[in-house]
Amino acid sequence: MDSVGSVVRCGTGAGVVDDSRERRDRFALAGGLIDFAQQRRDPPLPESAATGRIGEMKHKKGDVFDESELFDDPLTSKLTRRLTRTRDFNQTPTYHLNTAFSADNRFLVMAAWDVDGDSYLFKSELETGRTTVLAALDRESGERFDGNNVSMIQANGWVATNTGTKLHLCHLDTFEEKVLLDLGGTKQTFGHPVGSIDGKTVFIPRHSNAVVPNETVDVTTTHLEVDIDTGSMTELFEDVGRGCNHVVPNPVDPDLLLIDRDMPPAFAHGGDKGRTTRVWVLNRKCGDITEIRPQDQHRFQVHSNWNCRGDRVFYHGTSAEGGHYIGAADVTGRTVFERRYGEYHYGHMCTHPCEDVMITDGLFTANQVIKIHYTDLDLHGAPRLEVLARHDTDWTPRQQQCHPHCHVSRDGRWLSYNRGIGGKRSDVYIVQIR
Repeated sequence: MDSVGSVVRCGTGAGVVDDSRERRDRFALAGGLIDFAQQRRDPPLPESAATGRIGEMKHKKGDVFDESELFDDPLTSKLTRRLTRTRDFNQTPTYHLNTAFSADNRFLVMAAWDVDGDSYLFKSELETGRTTVLAALDRESGERFDGNNVSMIQANGWVATNTGTKLHLCHLDTFEEKVLLDLGGTKQTFGHPVGSIDGKTVFIPRHSNAVVPNETVDVTTTHLEVDIDTGSMTELFEDVGRGCNHVVPNPVDPDLLLIDRDMPPAFAHGGDKGRTTRVWVLNRKCGDITEIRPQDQHRFQVHSNWNCRGDRVFYHGTSAEGGHYIGAADVTGRTVFERRYGEYHYGHMCTHPCEDVMITDGLFTANQVIKIHYTDLDLHGAPRLEVLARHDTDWTPRQQQCHPHCHVSRDGRWLSYNRGIGGKRSDVYIVQIR
């Protein structure tokens, strides 16, 4: 392990990390040893990563490498590990509950790719920073791994991905790969995949055609449930005239799915200017849908999620009165909390797997991860806010890989986020928050 300034680098390439480095690394994670900087000091980019060329950066299935480094979060002083330093883009799954960390709290899954198209599926070991290549897609395949379309299925170790036209699975431990569905030769497209809580099936929205905000006139979304063992498919719900990319299974009730119902003309980018509610609960057994209508008159919620108990839907949106609102409703759609704020920054409604709190990577600030204790209110009804980390992402490119999309491990110990740098690259970080 070599030290540059006060940033501790834990590896630079492929191969097995030496035992002495690992022992010191584990001790560092346990508490002391390293004098960390109070300001973020990322190392200079390798030329190949900065320009998008791959060459020697090409990975193969089964490769193991460690390019991680440890430092102190500049705001909270919490121990932080930067997991990635090369390739153009590295990105965790989108912000859905329980879709990034493994069930045993050992690994974080992510996608990585270069601008010329080669892409990879990784798992990174949290304690050591060692990263293993689960799968690789050459640019010539026409398919690509990207973080938004990756989802860890905690119940069985499969990682579900939408690679473009294929619903593709790869196993975290065995590296087995298989394709469940293939839309090749059709105009249909997939949304984001997600596994059921029992690990038997994958839920994924299928669109009749590509949805382009303010261009697409009509679309039908069919919500599919696909058996992992047999590949058999069930159509759960057909939503005519609406789009959907996000499906979030309830963490307790296997029959409830949180879905978006995106109206034209803007679809996921604002729907019908807020006249219609975006977030609904779908019962996969009977096909009933329940509206999660905010009290605010601007009903297009930007993002939503379940709480850890599965009895609350978290959401946020821009307010008809200016600024933004955050809220929570029960599964019947009854509002249990909603609060408007005068100033708004783009961000996401993330969540926590073992605490009944909201987590956001924006909304209040541009660069902090904040825990929202929505049940702990002051005399004026404002919830207590707790800063967890500073992510310092560059939001300006508006690229999804630059969005922090925070996750928390099932034991509540680790927080992950993506950090974008000038639209030219993004990296993945983890923070030890407990």
